[in-house]
Amino acid sequence: MNTDADAPVVDAALLRRRAMDALARREHSHRELVRKLRDKGADTEIAEAIVDQLQAENLVSDGRFAESLVNVRRMRGRGPIRIQRELEEKGVADSIIDGILEPRDRGWHTLAAEVRTRKYGATLPTDLKERARQARFLQYRGFGYEQIKYALEVSGQE
Repeated sequence: MNTDADAPVVDAALLRRRAMDALARREHSHRELVRKLRDKGADTEIAEAIVDQLQAENLVSDGRFAESLVNVRRMRGRGPIRIQRELEEKGVADSIIDGILEPRDRGWHTLAAEVRTRKYGATLPTDLKERARQARFLQYRGFGYEQIKYALEVSGQE
C-alpha cells in the first residue's frame, strides 16, 4: 500500500514549509537542513536552492546554529573538543567554529571542574588509577589536557 507519506516530495512550496517547520523547532545548519529535505524525498538541487533562499532571507544561519549548539552542549557538560567535532560533522565552516569556540577560554576549565565534581564528588583523586579514570571521563566529554589537569587539581578546593 503506497500512501502520500511514502511518496517523494517534489513540490518546492511544501519543501519550504517543511524546512520552516524544522527551523521553528530549533536552529539547523545549512548542510543539516539540506539533508533533512533530501530524506523527505527532495532532489538535492531543489533542497539546496530552498535552503540557499532561506539563508539569503537570514532564516538559516550557520553562525546562529553554532552558537545555539555550543550553549546547549556546554549546559550538558560537553567540552570544546567534542563540540568542535560535532559542529564539523554538521557542516559548519572552520571560520565560524573558531569565532565561537575558544578552547583557551577559562570558562572551559571551570566547566571541566564542575563536571568532574558532579560525577565524582568534591574529593580529588589521590591514587593514579582513579586520577586516570577521571581524566578519561573528562577526555571523553571533550575536554583538553589543560582543562583536565585543572579539574583534577582544583575541583574540591574552590
